[in-house]
Amino acid sequence: MDHTCFVEISWDEEAGVWHVSDTDFPGLVAEASSERDPVKKIRTLVPELYELDRSSPSRRSRTPRSSGSKVSGGG
Repeated sequence: MDHTCFVEISWDEEAGVWHVSDTDFPGLVAEASSERDPVKKIRTLVPELYELDRSSPSRRSRTPRSSGSKVSGGG
């Protein structure tokens, strides 16, 4: 089953890293020194966080945003 989430990656000049600056996926945090590395991390983290959330007894319903960038999980 495919899932889509909104993720915005921005450059932090002071820290010198690319980082997730906005997302509709709770708990998603990633940063890296190259622009492509956060995308690689996100593709790994999203499926892991999704599975953790699905198995959580306090699971909340999610309503994904319909606009923004799409990051597809590797599979």
